[in-house]
Amino acid sequence: MHRNTLLGLIGTFGIWLTAGLSLPFVNVLNSFSVEQLMIARGLVTALLAAILLRITVLPVDRYALLSGLGFAGGCLGLYHGIRELGPSLTIVVFTTAPVINFIIAWYKGRHVSLAAIVSLILMLGGVAIALEPWGSGTKLSTQGLLWCIFGTISGALYFEALSKAHEGRQATWDNRLHLCFWQALIVGVVGMIGTLFSKTPLIIPDGKTAGLLIGFALVGGFLYFLSYIEAFAHLPIDAASVLAQGETPAVILMSGVIVGDKLNLLQWLGVAIALYGAWYLSRWLSKQASKEENLAASG
Repeated sequence: MHRNTLLGLIGTFGIWLTAGLSLPFVNVLNSFSVEQLMIARGLVTALLAAILLRITVLPVDRYALLSGLGFAGGCLGLYHGIRELGPSLTIVVFTTAPVINFIIAWYKGRHVSLAAIVSLILMLGGVAIALEPWGSGTKLSTQGLLWCIFGTISGALYFEALSKAHEGRQATWDNRLHLCFWQALIVGVVGMIGTLFSKTPLIIPDGKTAGLLIGFALVGGFLYFLSYIEAFAHLPIDAASVLAQGETPAVILMSGVIVGDKLNLLQWLGVAIALYGAWYLSRWLSKQASKEENLAASG
C-alpha cells in the first residue's frame, strides 16, 4: 500500500478510535454544557500544542481558523439538533455532510470517485438502520432541522478548510501542531462566546470530574483533531470526508463497551453495513495507490 494512503487510513482509524473513546463520556459529563465542553476541548488542545511548539504559534493560518469555525459550528448544530430532534435523526442528517463536499467538488471541477459515492450510500444506510431515527426518540421541529442543516454545512466546510490547509505546507510535525493549535483555539473561543450568550453557570468540578474532563479534552480534542489533520493531509477530500463518517458506528460500538449499551440485531446489522462501506472505500483507495505506483514504475 502506498505510504500516503496508509497514513491517511491510519488517521481515519484515529478519528474513529478517539471519537469512540471520548463521546460516550459526554453523558458522564452531562453537568457541563456543550459550550463548556468546547472550551475544555479547544483550550486544553491549544495549550498542549503551544507547549509542544515551544510557543512559536505564529503566523496565523487562515484555513486553520476557518476549520476551527467549521468544527465549532458543527458542534453547536449537533448539540442543538440533538436537543430539538433527538440524537438519532440528528446524527443521520450529519452523516450526509460529504454530499455537500461532492457538490462543491463538482462545482469546482474536482473529480468525485464512484467508490466514494457508493461508500457513502452504504455508510448512510448502515447508520440509519443502527440508529433507527423513525423511533419514538425522534421529534420533528423546524428549529431543530435548521440547526441540523447549519451543523451539517459547517461540518462540510470544516472538511474543505482542513483539506485546503495542507496545500503548500510540508508534512512536518510542527506544521501539524500549528494547524491543530489555531483550529483548537477558535473552537475554545467560540465555546466561550457561546457561554456568554447562553449565560451558562460556571461549574467548579471535583478532582475526579476534572480528571475526566481533561481526559475527554485530550482524547476528544488533541488526538481527535490530529487524527483529522492526518487523514485529510493524505487522502482526497471526497474519500476522507466519507471515511470520517465511520466515527458513528465506532461510537455505537464503544458505547456498548464503555457505557454498557446493548445493541439489538438490527443495530448490529446497521453497524456492519456502515463498516463495510468504509472497508469498500479503503480497499478501493489501496488499489488505486497500487495502480499509480505501477504506472510510475513502468513510466
